[in-house]
Amino acid sequence: MIQNILVFSIALLSSICAFSQVQEESINSKGNEKILQTFFFVDYSLMKIRARHEEASSDSGFESLNDHNDIGVHHFNLKYLIDFVPSPSFSLFITPSLGYMHGENNNRNAGADDNTDYWDSLSGLTYGAQAGISYRFISNNLVIAPYLSAGTISTTLKNFLRFEESETTSSSNEFEQEIKASISEVALGMRFTSLVTNYSSYISIVKYNMTTSSVDGDASTGDSKYTLSEFAEFEMDHLTFQVGFGARF
Repeated sequence: MIQNILVFSIALLSSICAFSQVQEESINSKGNEKILQTFFFVDYSLMKIRARHEEASSDSGFESLNDHNDIGVHHFNLKYLIDFVPSPSFSLFITPSLGYMHGENNNRNAGADDNTDYWDSLSGLTYGAQAGISYRFISNNLVIAPYLSAGTISTTLKNFLRFEESETTSSSNEFEQEIKASISEVALGMRFTSLVTNYSSYISIVKYNMTTSSVDGDASTGDSKYTLSEFAEFEMDHLTFQVGFGARF
């Protein structure tokens, strides 16, 4: 991952240097460009959330997984980007977003004793906003815009965990929990927009960090219900790639 990030960063800086010579062309090509531009994008990123299942209950007969696992979470977003272009070589933008996250992890012969099968899933809607700054230049009717942005995402995730001993016919243990969290993000990327078709796309490196504000839920085994006194913990702090496709209107 670090090697890929370094390669991407070097390519980004090389592109800026290579195309800086066309800055005069960018200034003279303002022509049809508007000061206020709007875009609609669909984007995707793969997040990783670590779930630590060490739940506790004072009720008799309660069992906890007492293990952790990494859940790969697919995040799809609809974004409406508003780009303020005061000069041909510079812009400021804001991006409201609405998305959906879903991921699951199936594991056999796992758990603290390597004798447990479990299924762990996370899903929920997200909404947020990002703001950023971009440097712009034009080459061959293509607006190239390296950018830096930061933002936050709010979400309420549903977590469902089911586990049982391997090769058993006994009832499984089930946990349903609701997680309210905010996710901060910082992105370094490059956006490409055709002046001919108005189609646009971007790729970026994104740093995510999740802060959980509350977790609530309960557990059950067959007909037995348990009240939880301690809940699972969920963490996210990593780098990933994000890609988006859309159009300028």
